[in-house]
Amino acid sequence: MKIIKYFFVVLLLSASQIILSQEDPETKLLKQFHAISSEEMMTWVDKLCSPEFNGRLTGTSEYLASAEWVAGKLKEWNIKPAGENGSYFQWFNFPYTDVNDIGSLTLNLPQTDGSVIRKNYTYPDEYYPGMNSGNGEITAEVVFVGYGVSAPELFRTGKYKIYSPDNAYLCTCSGRVLRQAKK
Repeated sequence: MKIIKYFFVVLLLSASQIILSQEDPETKLLKQFHAISSEEMMTWVDKLCSPEFNGRLTGTSEYLASAEWVAGKLKEWNIKPAGENGSYFQWFNFPYTDVNDIGSLTLNLPQTDGSVIRKNYTYPDEYYPGMNSGNGEITAEVVFVGYGVSAPELFRTGKYKIYSPDNAYLCTCSGRVLRQAKK
């Protein structure tokens, strides 16, 4: 009986050591994250932002070179590829606009006497072309809507109306409204 008790205690202690030595996946993951220093991460950022990759514009040879560099790091860290044909990549079409000429923006304000006041805007301080901006000249009413309203509940009260002008362009401010704190 004494031998059975002794065997049971040894078995219990051995099992508890095995159980305590096993880490759950979250703990293992956290250990890996904490093993990476901020200095090491900055070397990766510096590399990806270096002139060697020239901004990494989608579709350029520099973009592909930076992707290959990242794939090399993943391989170095023994991360299994999950991309197409056993690679680290998944290819897809991604259209983009390359702005080669910033163009110009002029607001022409016709006056009652027939003259026109012209207001020229400077890039990038006063205007910035959108990714899908085209070329051409436009003559139309411009309606300034500030930051716009993103509160559908206000439209249900009848205090606000959805304005949809014909042959007009809406001019908006980007970002968000900054409110001063009440004193």
